[in-house]
Amino acid sequence: MNYCYGDKYMIYWDGDRDITSYSIEQTNIESGVGTMKRFGVIGGGTQEYPVNLVNGLTYTIKIIGYDNFGNQSISNVLTIKTKKDRPEPVIKPLIIKARKVLEGAPDESITINLPSGKKRRN
Repeated sequence: MNYCYGDKYMIYWDGDRDITSYSIEQTNIESGVGTMKRFGVIGGGTQEYPVNLVNGLTYTIKIIGYDNFGNQSISNVLTIKTKKDRPEPVIKPLIIKARKVLEGAPDESITINLPSGKKRRN
């Protein structure tokens, strides 16, 4: 599935020598939909991870670090609000057509027009 992304951010945090792995929780505030990504072994020092965020939405991101014993260290919550598209994309309305087919009868066509409006590409 292809998504139309907007802004790209590099999130980063300072590591701890006792933290050996981490996961990233990313949630879209408007929809409430979240994703969790689990990663492998990390070392000390600054860690970086790129995130692609759709335009015109607000996200919360937090990092959960784990040590070898399963203990957790939870980061603060980072909130990122992306800019809206200017101008917003306009998509032409779809026109759906159907044809009733009967044996031995001519085709009858009907047309259904959907209301037009501004739509986001996501």
